[in-house]
Amino acid sequence: MKHQELSFWRGGLARLPWALLLGGLLACSKSEPPKPAAEPSPAASAPADPPSQTAISGESIYVLKPAMVDHTGATIPLDLFRGHPVLIAMFYGTCPAACPTLTRDIKNVLEAVEPARRADTRVLMVSFDAERDTPAALAALNQKHKIEPQVWRFVAANESSARELSAVLGVQYRKIEKGEFSHSTKIVLLDRGGVAVAELEGLGQPADALVAKLKSLGAP
Repeated sequence: MKHQELSFWRGGLARLPWALLLGGLLACSKSEPPKPAAEPSPAASAPADPPSQTAISGESIYVLKPAMVDHTGATIPLDLFRGHPVLIAMFYGTCPAACPTLTRDIKNVLEAVEPARRADTRVLMVSFDAERDTPAALAALNQKHKIEPQVWRFVAANESSARELSAVLGVQYRKIEKGEFSHSTKIVLLDRGGVAVAELEGLGQPADALVAKLKSLGAP
């Protein structure tokens, strides 16, 4: 897998109303995603990524209104960090290997940019396992990863909201045995208005293009 800068829909598709496009995406999100070729063991070093497709147009994803809560139990809007570049990803807190690696990958992206850009960038990680990722569990993640909630927020979305958001971001997940999940991993870069402008798919992948795009975003 490799990183790639997102390309926007052109031609006839570009003329379709965003509401119609988004409606189709959300309808698709209600169906069960395809099974990976082989279900990974929870003890595996990292689950294999099922094939996924980018489902983002050139419009802001902030039109979505998912139901999400953070470590305080407060309801959090998707556009919490509007006005800042945002790295957004989906995860679950009890993931044995892939999600901790995903978190490190995000930290590596932030470390690759200059301090002023790093201070301006925000991170939003959305759990699709709200049953276990309670506010208390999210608070524990803040402590474990030494997260400052003002700039990096772990939140949990309910089932329908997680499906909607995963469809738009192009992330696939499905529950397997013992409450674990098989899921793809992707970091999506949003501009200041919530438009996806770049992505990094997979774990431990070179992030040069994503970093370059982050650096290219204008000052607030």
